[in-house]
Amino acid sequence: LKLQPRKESKLLEKNLRKHRQITCETLVKKHKEMNKSILSHSTEFYKYHRLRKVEVSKFARAMRDFAAAKQRQKNKHVVNEEKQRIAALKANDMQAYSALVQDTRNDRLKFLLNKTDEYIDQISGLLKDQNTDENGDVIEEKLEAGVELIQSGRLPDITE
Repeated sequence: LKLQPRKESKLLEKNLRKHRQITCETLVKKHKEMNKSILSHSTEFYKYHRLRKVEVSKFARAMRDFAAAKQRQKNKHVVNEEKQRIAALKANDMQAYSALVQDTRNDRLKFLLNKTDEYIDQISGLLKDQNTDENGDVIEEKLEAGVELIQSGRLPDITE
């Protein structure tokens, strides 16, 4: 009768060992799968960001090249205009030369006149806001008349 319990204990131990081994194997398998997924995610992550960096650098290079080409084109245009002015001057074609010089000056003058008009509008707006009192109508009429004189170029001579 004593052999029976020993036999059962051996079977019980064997089953426990088998169960522990299966549990250990499943844990090792899950751990390996997790490591594998982390490694694949890492490689995909680096691959994605490497490609993204390449795309951004290509775009930056394209924009830099575009800006450089525009600048070269602008410089070429300026040089060509200068050559045309010199050629007209050498040919004693004063009408063509004066027209070319006038064009280059017109660009600068147009810019300056536009800025001046903006500043005059700002100043007149500020003055209108400041002069809102009981005599506002009279002051506004004088101010509008002054602005019209300035814009038309018919300013009185104040140096006398």
